[in-house]
This record gives sequence, structure tokens and C-alpha cells, in this order.
Amino acid sequence: MKHYQFYILWLFVCVIAFYSCSKDEDIFLGNDEIEKPEGPGQPDNIVISLVASGLQDIIDIRISPSFQFDIERSVDAEETVALFAKLTEEEVNEELNDEHTYKYFSDEQWTIDDNPIVFTTGETKKSVTVSFTEPPRTDVPQVYVLGLYLRSFTEEAKIESTKSKIIFRVEIPAKEGTATNPHLLSSIDDLLAMKVKVDAIAAGEEIYFELRNDIDLAGASWMPLVDAGGNLDWGEYRIIHFNGNNHKISNWSCEGTPYASFFGVLIGSCKDVTFENAVVSGTGRPVGIVAGAVGHWGYFNPKTEIVNTHVSGSVDGEVNLNWDWGNPAFAIGGICGVLRQGSILNSSSSANVSGTAAGGIVGDCNNGGGGSISGCFYKGGTVTAIGGADAYAGGITARIANCRISNCYSSGTISSENGKAAGGITGELSPNTTISNCYSTAKVIANTNAGGIVGRTDGCSNSTVEGCIAWNYSVTSLSDLGSGLVTGWINGSNLTLQRCFSNYDIPLVVNGNSVDVSAEFTEDKINTYINDYRYNGGRAATTLKETVGKLELGWSTDIWDLAGDAPKLKWESVIVVE
Repeated sequence: MKHYQFYILWLFVCVIAFYSCSKDEDIFLGNDEIEKPEGPGQPDNIVISLVASGLQDIIDIRISPSFQFDIERSVDAEETVALFAKLTEEEVNEELNDEHTYKYFSDEQWTIDDNPIVFTTGETKKSVTVSFTEPPRTDVPQVYVLGLYLRSFTEEAKIESTKSKIIFRVEIPAKEGTATNPHLLSSIDDLLAMKVKVDAIAAGEEIYFELRNDIDLAGASWMPLVDAGGNLDWGEYRIIHFNGNNHKISNWSCEGTPYASFFGVLIGSCKDVTFENAVVSGTGRPVGIVAGAVGHWGYFNPKTEIVNTHVSGSVDGEVNLNWDWGNPAFAIGGICGVLRQGSILNSSSSANVSGTAAGGIVGDCNNGGGGSISGCFYKGGTVTAIGGADAYAGGITARIANCRISNCYSSGTISSENGKAAGGITGELSPNTTISNCYSTAKVIANTNAGGIVGRTDGCSNSTVEGCIAWNYSVTSLSDLGSGLVTGWINGSNLTLQRCFSNYDIPLVVNGNSVDVSAEFTEDKINTYINDYRYNGGRAATTLKETVGKLELGWSTDIWDLAGDAPKLKWESVIVVE
């Protein structure tokens, strides 16, 4: 008996030494390479097999890092020894026989708890556990595989060939916060943790978030995700992508902070979300419900996009009595204060907006990268310019240069009673800008220059206003004849104003007196003698609907629904904006 115990001890030492010294393909020894000792009293019909063989998918090794499986011995006998070895990459591919590209677990990323496997007398089944260590995650999901095969280490024991191999296939998700594995937002705590996650990534990196349901912040105070700290230095930017899945975030406030808004400075994208009943008030920097600033002065790629994003509530900012284009800090917009790089598409605002440069959608659109606002509307609220002679208000933007506005409309009240200019689409238009296929039914009032579409044009070389309709409730200036049904005061070279119409029954009031618009100059004259006071456009048809139908306007029925009394954007019938 002592001799037998010594023999078993010798066997274990040999097997363990063999297994420890082997690496990858070197571990795969054939039966003819193993010196198999004879076990005393062993029957010659022993069959060893895997109960579960072939491909085994493991869903998530974070939850279940181990996989247990069984090995059977067909008959009871004295000690029987079997050994697991690792299949080569080529052998795994041959077994799977598919076109997928796999990663392979290294020896450091998996362990097996019982190898070799020893059946003692009375045992016909053994359980074995393979444990995995999760490989490093990347920006994309990866699939890892590990293949094992079973070999007999006892002369009389045979391996059933059809049940001798097992392959573990494990999908390793992309790292969290990537496009394929975004951070999921389902609760208030998830929202409040966003800033920590944004601050944790390096400058220039991208991070992705996805809203899973409506979240009511119930009056919670919000801090912008990217504030006025180091993230705003040249090159110090984080790229945020936010997918709202057509859910809403409601009843929150952001007050007394630079770039007051949900995002602060947004570089990246925001889509398919409603920010409802937000109260936003900022100081010293642009302010908006979605972002204080969209795009970055020193960062041009990728272009930031805001798509299918809708806001309501109120927005206001600090008053600046010395506004200039180089200092857009006091631009206030329903969606964003400043649009520097990027575009806003198929979005809307019903927020009450007030500030030095107040816009229903954007305060200051001055985009050197060819940005645009398209398919958007401002409806039903009040946009108010405050801050004295250099204050502006507009239904879509307060001021605009180097940008395009197309297929937009406004209603509500646009007021610059204590400022310079107000317009149904923009308060002031400057160089390299196009406004096309827009209309306004808003009540427009300004201290100086008022216009149903554009309050005033100033130094606007290479700019165009075309295909627009002024159907405003009224257009009123408290002091200046430089006001008109389509545009107010005009100043610039190479300015094109064409194919615009207005309802000549609209009250155009200057300094308390009604202005006769019927004898105003024609389009031809305004394009050759550019410094006349105003542009009223052509006389519209009897109704807004009939006017929209004019062929010369060229409005696309792919974009506009023209069936009702007033045009609507076609996406409005798909997305219900509360």
C-alpha cells in the first residue's frame, strides 16, 4: 500500500510539473507522447466525457466570472486521471468554423480549479470551475474565446471524442461611456453623477450618455456639466454626446453660474430630448437651457449638433450696456446663448427669454465654421431685450453673422422696447448670412428698429434674406422710421432681399403713427439703392396659406406641412412638443 501511495504522489508531481511548464500550444501533448502508468485493478472499458461540450456562451463575466461544468466517468473504478489542455487559436477557429474575429484569453486571464482531474473509487462525476478575469475594455465590444480539450492520463480510460472539447465564448462590452455602451440615465442620481463622469475623462475625449426614461428633478439645482473652469481653455474640451430617446428632464434650475445651462459648453451632440420647465439664470457668460455655448472658439471638428431638442421655462442673463460682437458673454437663448460651431435642427423653444441679446432659439449666432439653424420654431412665449441702446431681440436669434437660418418660424412677443432692434426671426443681421423660407406671426416691438423678419441689417455684405413671409400681429417702433414689415433699417453692400412677402394690413407703427406701406420701394430699388430705410416685400395674398402657396417662394413640401391655415414643419406631426 505504501508503494501505491508513493506512486500516486509521483504521478501528481509529474502532471503538475508538466502542466506548469507548458505554454499555449506546447501544452497539447498527444496520447502517444504521455507515458501512462497502469492503474492496479482498472477495468478496460472506462470512458471519460464532458457532460456539456462544444460552445458555451457566457453572457457577462462581470456578473458570473466563473463557469462550472461536469465530467463523467462511465464506470466506477479505482483512481482515474484526466487532464485539461488548451486548444490553440487555430484549433478554436476550426471548431467554431465561422467568420467572426475573436480575441483569445491569455493564460493570465483564466484559471481552472481542478486540473488534473482525479476520479477516486466511488466517483463517476466531477465538477470543474473555470474562472475568468475580464480583459481591458476598449471603445468597441470584443468577443473572447477559450478552448479546452480533455485527455486521459490512465491507460484503461478512453476519452469520448465527441464530448472532449469545450469552448467558452465571452462578449466583453465596450468600456462604459462609449457609443456602443453609453452611460445609462434612469434616475436623479444618474443625472447628478454625469458631471463626475465628464470631469473624469481627458481633454479631447468623447463620452456618451443615454436617457432611459423621463426624470423629474423636482426643483433640484443643477450645475453645468462643463463649467467656466479649465475645461474652457483653448484645447481643454470634453466631447459630450447625449441621446434623450424622446424622454424629458423636467423641473430643474441652474442659477448664478457662468455658462448656466444643462451642458455649459456643448461640444458633441444633443438629440431627442425635452428640457421642460427649466429655470436658468446666469452671469458673466452666455446662457441657455441646453447650453450656454455650442461649439468652441478653438475647436472646429466634429461639428456640434443639436437635433430634435425642445425647451420650455425661463432664461435670463446679466445686463450688458456695452455690447459688442467680440464680447458675446451676454447672449441669452432659449436653447443656447452662443452658437459658435455646429447646427441646430428640428428643435423648438417656448421659453420666456430676456437679456442683452435675447433670442427665442439662440442669442448670438456668429459661426465661422458655417453653422446653421434649420427646421426650428419659437412659439408662444416672450423674448425681451434689456440693457439699453445695444440690446437686441429676435424670435430665432438676437443677432446673426456667418450663419444660415432656414425653414423656421416664430410667434409670441418679441420686444426690445428699451433696446435697439427687434425682429420676428432676428434682431440684427450682419455679414455672410442667409435667412430663407421663414415666416413670423409674432408681435414685434422695438425702441429703434423693428422688422417682421429682420429688425435691422448692419454692415451685412454678402448676406441674403429671401423667400420669407411677414405675417406679424404688429410691427412697432417707438422712435425710428427705419422699421419695416420685412426688414427694418438697412445698411450694407451686396445685400440681397428678394422673393419676400408681407401682409400689408399689418399695423406698422412708428412713434405712435401708422406708416403707409403701400408706396414703399420695390425689390429692384432696394437692391440698387441699399440705404433706404426699410423693406416691406411684395404684397401677400389674402391669407397666409395662399401666400405660402406662391410658386416663387419655393418652399419644400418635404419640409413643410402646408395643409393648415399656418405652415407647420412636418416633423411636428411626429414629435409632440408639450
